[in-house]
Amino acid sequence: MNCNSFGNFLDLLLAVVVIRNAIAVLFLSGKVREIKNDYFTNIYPKAKKKINSVSKSKTASSLSHTSELAFSIQILHFLLM
Repeated sequence: MNCNSFGNFLDLLLAVVVIRNAIAVLFLSGKVREIKNDYFTNIYPKAKKKINSVSKSKTASSLSHTSELAFSIQILHFLLM
């Protein structure tokens, strides 16, 4: 087997993997939408309320953890929309 035919064979295998994964993503899109909607109706409001209820009397380290949580929630919100 020469290099050209081996490269073509590898390209074919890669195409099979990509097509299989694309089909799986299409089938899972409904489940992802369901999980996203559940997150933003049940979990996100509670976490947002908890972040907003942090008083100014907290220490700097707890405020740092709270801001990290807020940042993580914002990233999840961006990725799931």
